[in-house]
Amino acid sequence: MVPSLDGPVLVALAGSAAPASGRDIARLVGKASHAGVQRVLARLATVRPDGPAMAKDLRRLLEIKDQAHYAATMVSAARAEQAVQWARRLHDLAVRTG
Repeated sequence: MVPSLDGPVLVALAGSAAPASGRDIARLVGKASHAGVQRVLARLATVRPDGPAMAKDLRRLLEIKDQAHYAATMVSAARAEQAVQWARRLHDLAVRTG
């Protein structure tokens, strides 16, 4: 599984209308390919009522993670603060959904 997609997010996925096993998630994600991550985000967006908001926040967080890992520029303090807010909201929604 993709480390950044485990925990509360997978719990939310498992609680969707069509529950997903660990094997299902692994199949969706593949080897953490971009396409696999996009499939997981699309699946997360189908979870009601909060999946679309969770997918949006997770997509934003993954973009910042990519910038922090691969870009030559640093993530600004303001952007990091936003990321913390998105992560908290994502966590809270996942807990509420789970």
